[in-house]
Amino acid sequence: MDNVLRSYCGTQYRYDERGNLLERIENGKAGKFTWDLYDRLRRYEDDRLVVEFGYDALGRRVYKDSRSKYRNRVQAGPVWNENARRALDEQLGCNLTLFIWDGDTLAFEQRGRDGKGQTTHYVFEPGTFVPVAQGVMNHIEEMLRQPNYHFPYDIDRDPVWQHKPTPKPFDALVWYQCDHLGIPMEVTDANAKIAWTAIYEAWGTAKENGNKQADLSGMHYPLRFQGQYFDPEAVLHYSRYRYYDPFQGRFITRDPIGLYGDINSYTYAPNPIEWTDPLGLSRTGRTPPPTGKKNIDNRTCCAEKWIIQRYDKRCSGHVPGVGNVSLYRDPKDGNWYSPDKTEHGSSWKVFTESRNSTLEWLADLNEHGDMLTGKKHKGPTGRQIDLKSLKCQEKK
Repeated sequence: MDNVLRSYCGTQYRYDERGNLLERIENGKAGKFTWDLYDRLRRYEDDRLVVEFGYDALGRRVYKDSRSKYRNRVQAGPVWNENARRALDEQLGCNLTLFIWDGDTLAFEQRGRDGKGQTTHYVFEPGTFVPVAQGVMNHIEEMLRQPNYHFPYDIDRDPVWQHKPTPKPFDALVWYQCDHLGIPMEVTDANAKIAWTAIYEAWGTAKENGNKQADLSGMHYPLRFQGQYFDPEAVLHYSRYRYYDPFQGRFITRDPIGLYGDINSYTYAPNPIEWTDPLGLSRTGRTPPPTGKKNIDNRTCCAEKWIIQRYDKRCSGHVPGVGNVSLYRDPKDGNWYSPDKTEHGSSWKVFTESRNSTLEWLADLNEHGDMLTGKKHKGPTGRQIDLKSLKCQEKK
């Protein structure tokens, strides 16, 4: 079992011997993928365009160069053909994009050719992949020239140390409004007006809506699930180590860390509303601030609330001042557990059983099964329960 997806919703897929997606056929049209020896996507091609990808020594994607498949018309002149090619490039969103990184997060990108284009900076919450802001300058920032590292090295001649950066204002600054998983749902401008919204399907396919002002400014919003960057040319999401297909809800290559990631090397997560995989290696759940309570901090993000599953006897009936109750005896510790009906801050009540079949209140538990400190039970009501007044049944 190789876990590769051969066919899904009318789309056919073909893979190479290393498990990388080679061809995707949808509605009779084929998209072809080319990979290097490190299982990195180097080229995508279909009947509309060709996209080339490049990576640095750490495997981070540093450029994306897309061009339309325009065929020159023999009867037209070179100027007409060039203008028609550029018009088709613009229609398909083809361009040259350079990516500059800060560790594993994208710092900024430059999009354009021939010295004309746009520079977009991204700001994330510290130590995370949750976007906070996006600043745009409507020009290409000039890069420093490549230094000469021939021996002997002279720091005084290194352009990195000789350059004095000057702050430049953004032409536009927008703010990301994200959901509980850090997925962008809205983008607002400096006046708190909504510039962009997205409605997501379960596994990440987004339906975008932008206002006219945002469209005229040429801004685009490619961030999707945490750590993912949307490539419209191939309709894929690029993450640090792999490419993700939101239509499938799977990655299109095997996990670089093998079975350390999952028994299924293509899977994204058990469910996309509680888990994330920013690097494309291994899923992680939401990590709320620690509470100091073991049963809460050790729970996985998709775990259910604490419930009674192990019991050997069940009693139910009416308790004066409390109402109808159900009690369950734990065969391991002999204590009785009952859902709290008094609504005074706890979720469960714990009782001990005396020799005369009377239950004595012992403690209160929260919804995660942790014992609440202090005397949560106030007053005599419900402190003692006579088991003889209840209907009891042994568990079969």
